[in-house]
Amino acid sequence: MGSSSTIEPRRPGRPAGDRKGEARAALLEAARALMTEKGLTRVTAREVADRAGVNPCLLYTSDAA
Repeated sequence: MGSSSTIEPRRPGRPAGDRKGEARAALLEAARALMTEKGLTRVTAREVADRAGVNPCLLYTSDAA
């Protein structure tokens, strides 16, 4: 027990990471694929979110873009 390092208590909330970048990339890829398949005017936001595997609410947050 010669070490005098201190351990910081865990902070509440989600752990830091690059999940935002992953979600954004998945959304963009899903949107491109769907628009190629169906055309720009025939794609819904819900379809994009479903294809990307994310919650549709993510499309309306500033963190996703």
